[in-house]
Amino acid sequence: MNWMEWIGYAASAFILLSMLMTSIVKLRFINLIGSLLFVVYGFLIEAYPVAFMNFFIAIVNIYYIIQIRAVNKDDFSILEIRTDSEYVKEFLNFYEEDIKNFIPHFSFEKATVDECWLLLKDMKVAGIFMGRKTDQNTLFIDLDYILKQYRDFRIGTFLYKYNQDFFLNKGIHHLKALPASNQHNHYLKKMGFQYQNGYYERSIK
Repeated sequence: MNWMEWIGYAASAFILLSMLMTSIVKLRFINLIGSLLFVVYGFLIEAYPVAFMNFFIAIVNIYYIIQIRAVNKDDFSILEIRTDSEYVKEFLNFYEEDIKNFIPHFSFEKATVDECWLLLKDMKVAGIFMGRKTDQNTLFIDLDYILKQYRDFRIGTFLYKYNQDFFLNKGIHHLKALPASNQHNHYLKKMGFQYQNGYYERSIK
């Protein structure tokens, strides 16, 4: 088996792997790698229809990745809700296992929550945010959980970067959160949090 065939097998593997992704972002990125490898493979073996078809597939993937990454503030909203709401209880019970995977230390029974918000995408519930005041200007984040199909950082970007007035109007100028899973810690870093003294912290300006 020569090296060109290995490129073809690698391209096929990436395309297959992309089909297994539940995240649209990961699907597009991995499919993009597979299609670009097929472009190379097609030219190497002089199968130009394969190369050109996958070139256009790569363009389509890039277009949708840009669309996914774009944040239209009108698509998102925040709905304040009571922590004793039956919906909140049912939501947390339904997604309990997944929440534990991302934020193992969270316990609704033990949490003293001052703020509870549903994070909406096109008026559909995409996540939930729960926090408590530790002093007049600081909000400790107990839970910032986004549903799997919305984990493309757009909701977090809307909340932390484009909607800072929402925090400021509540007198919140500083955010703190405990480290959790690697994936959640990565999310916090992407949202501008910095790790110091055992916490992830971010100022609201």
